[in-house]
Amino acid sequence: MTDHGPDWWQQMLSLDQAAVMRAIAIPTLVIQSGRDTSVSAEAAQAMIAAAVNPRLSWRSYPELDHGLREADGTPAMARVAGDIAQWLDPQLDAAR
Repeated sequence: MTDHGPDWWQQMLSLDQAAVMRAIAIPTLVIQSGRDTSVSAEAAQAMIAAAVNPRLSWRSYPELDHGLREADGTPAMARVAGDIAQWLDPQLDAAR
């Protein structure tokens, strides 16, 4: 169960996420965990691939859950944040 209210769920369930992915106009990193029980990693990756948007970058963490934790519960946020920073640096350099 989540803390999202009914308005949030209505908006998310009616949103054309594929259209949003196609329309993204700035560099965007999509992060997906492989052991996510809320979001299908395979479906997310397929949607990103189908968007054919060169501004989208994909990074998956097959061993992590939705909260970016290892199978034993150990947080992996520091590693993921490091990967985000590594991806972000060249994006910022290109924007300068």
